[in-house]
Amino acid sequence: MEERLKLANQIINKYYSKIDKYYGLYVLSCYGLLTKSEDYIEIVDDLFSKCKFIITNKSIPELLSDLGEDITDDYIETDTEYLEGLTDLGIGYYLKDGKPISYVDHNPIVYLTTKHGMSLLLDTTIHELSHIVKGRINVVDIDYEESIIERCGLRQIVTTKSNNEIWNNHLLVEVINVLQVHDMLLGIKNIDTHIMDKETKSFYKKLKKKDLEKPNGYEVGVMLLKPLWDNNHFKSLIEDNIVEGNIQNIEDEFNKIIGNDNAFSNFSLAIDIIFDTDNYDEYEILERGVYIDSIVKLYNLKTSTKSKPKQKTKN
Repeated sequence: MEERLKLANQIINKYYSKIDKYYGLYVLSCYGLLTKSEDYIEIVDDLFSKCKFIITNKSIPELLSDLGEDITDDYIETDTEYLEGLTDLGIGYYLKDGKPISYVDHNPIVYLTTKHGMSLLLDTTIHELSHIVKGRINVVDIDYEESIIERCGLRQIVTTKSNNEIWNNHLLVEVINVLQVHDMLLGIKNIDTHIMDKETKSFYKKLKKKDLEKPNGYEVGVMLLKPLWDNNHFKSLIEDNIVEGNIQNIEDEFNKIIGNDNAFSNFSLAIDIIFDTDNYDEYEILERGVYIDSIVKLYNLKTSTKSKPKQKTKN
């Protein structure tokens, strides 16, 4: 704990002054990320060296409107008035010899609001930064059908040769991110304040500890997946592969355990459907919820005596 907090302070102190009113926010956010990214310290460091934080007491739509930015349904799955944060990853790609090459179009930008309190600000900051960490390696590829695949975490945006877009693991990645952030916040809640510098402690005192004890956002998905996330076999499978984008490793292991070659894709699609009240009725959504629950129970049953899955393969 103390060494990790010391490292977080060292990283943030390189890029931010201690008189910055959000210095403590950045330190605690960095600490949280390091609890999940011990193998990717350089990415976390680079993130804070380049990320632009725009923090306001206005709502996110108001902020973006003031900045002349457009906000569209391509990025938002919830009522925009209650949106807590938004991220621009700043990654683009171009084709070279028929292959997609990723590049940094601009540094990442995180839009945040203080409108919902400091605890939610910390939660949202870590949530958005966690997405960025998982969108810096192997972010673009091409498949056997020559479709372009853009990746962030488990989410894949597949653009076909006819320019159709297919989104894979769209909401599964959000639910998992919420659960990861919840783990991070529990760790932050338990930091000994005696080892904090005064700037970090000052921000920490503004947090409502009860708000750090519960996952925030995507409530139905979190409720259904929490028993699966508490399974160390599944958690290790995700966290050993998600940053580098070894999605096939995750799918193959998941499918093998369930005993169905399409188990992971069907499971992920069911999660998308339970949030899609515009296109599915209450019965269909309930049916998918029952399906998700059954898969979670089957996975947990079949892995109850298993060891952790194989570690990720480094690229």
